[in-house]
Amino acid sequence: AGVQASGLVVRVVSQRLYHCRAVAGMKVRYGADYPDSFPYRSKALFAFQEVDGADVCVFALYVQEYDAACPRPNTNRTYISYLDSTRWLHTSPPGQRSVVYHAIVNGYLQYAGAAGFSHAHLWVEPPKAGDEYIFYCRRPDPAHGSRPMPTSQLRAWYVRMLERAQATGIVAEFGDIQQELVSGLTSLRDFPLFEGDFFPEHVAELVDESSGGAEPHFSRKQSITLVEDMKAQVAGVKRRFLVARLSGAAPTAPARGTDGGHEQPVRSNELVDSRQAFLAACKARHWQFSDLPRARYSTMMLLALL
Repeated sequence: AGVQASGLVVRVVSQRLYHCRAVAGMKVRYGADYPDSFPYRSKALFAFQEVDGADVCVFALYVQEYDAACPRPNTNRTYISYLDSTRWLHTSPPGQRSVVYHAIVNGYLQYAGAAGFSHAHLWVEPPKAGDEYIFYCRRPDPAHGSRPMPTSQLRAWYVRMLERAQATGIVAEFGDIQQELVSGLTSLRDFPLFEGDFFPEHVAELVDESSGGAEPHFSRKQSITLVEDMKAQVAGVKRRFLVARLSGAAPTAPARGTDGGHEQPVRSNELVDSRQAFLAACKARHWQFSDLPRARYSTMMLLALL
């Protein structure tokens, strides 16, 4: 698009192996037919730009990767759990930050497709008033712009990003979660669940309600009813979730811990292993991103600890 962001560097600052434990009610209901947990690799990608001779952190992305070795239904799915940005990215021409951020995320999606991941899941949920996702005190004035971003505005941002990815062949198709995942659902055990996602708690409630507090009976009628209840629940929030089918996905992904056959070393730092840890550290250390001098100082301290 002719947009440039000189001096921009994207780093994987954390990648660790975790297990997303299965919803207890699903294990009770499906027994050995349902996994005990879903192993995944958590990654944190931070972007830095040199501004007037000093590095500034301008973007952060947290993802969960469930590869070919992960049991169904999470197999070969990646989940973009959080992303956030500061105001200090410089572009040429000016005011094109979204184009650059789209390019960073789409670059990750291109990598994921090449690595064998078949689908990318995105939760379109802007922070509520007073909440922050990754960067602490990112607004110039806490009283300014205190109203939360409408979900429709953030969804439009993601849709433009995925349209660019589709136009360049990174994404084959995308849509809301109902049309891409739930419309053909026949069993609740085929619905992927991710760590910290919106749905595990709601699935647990549905399963508990279906059992009436006792061990569930496995009649087909109850299973169908459970799926219909899930479809009805998803219908109410479908515009808050996007699912993209990635291009270039191989039938099987490389073994866990590898990138196209090359070893991916575990890179852990408690400061950035989770977005909650990083946000808490920023608050405790008064690392703020509300103006450029504070953003420079906070970035300098972050890089020193990394």
